[in-house]
Amino acid sequence: MTHIRRIRSLAVLVPLTAVLLGGCSAASSEPGSAEAAECVDATLPNATAEELVDVLRPRGDGTTDSVEQNLVDQFAASRPAQVERVGQSTVFRNVPEGGDAGYAGAVCEDSRWDDITAGAITLSPRAERAAIVSAGHGYCEAYEQMLPAAVSTGSWDDWAGYTVALIGARQSALDAAKAAGRDSSAEQQALEEETRAYEAARQHICPQFG
Repeated sequence: MTHIRRIRSLAVLVPLTAVLLGGCSAASSEPGSAEAAECVDATLPNATAEELVDVLRPRGDGTTDSVEQNLVDQFAASRPAQVERVGQSTVFRNVPEGGDAGYAGAVCEDSRWDDITAGAITLSPRAERAAIVSAGHGYCEAYEQMLPAAVSTGSWDDWAGYTVALIGARQSALDAAKAAGRDSSAEQQALEEETRAYEAARQHICPQFG
């Protein structure tokens, strides 16, 4: 991926309540096993609240300017409250032992994680794994927050309905490509990766919602 100078955080790659980024080989097809992915260390313990929040830390290209410094300062000021929020969330407190490892092992091969697993962004093993699993935590938190309104409006009432609703744009893009007679392989891959990410989150990070 071509490097473009811009201030960014890993949240650019991993929005916590929306869409999740391997360039890596798999030694096994069994999701969640330590052997399932060589692209991250899937054997690490569950991420801490601090690690999940630090995914949002602004990251520039090493050139400090006033805009970048302001973002860094804003992050530092809000970090304690964000760590507390994550640490007290029901999703975080109920992740099964090994749940983050299971999620990472199930999804880290996907192309959306190339920037991280291919080394375009240099991270420690735990930070790399946290960057990936924070997306799964985000899916679970979004489900919990959206469920009451979805039930009250009759939109959906379970994880399957939630997944269908959230990947609707991917499905529409695939349908449009097929209808236009275009090569739809990119749209198909994006749909499959996002579907897999939602299912892996439900299975490994928040099985209580399944």
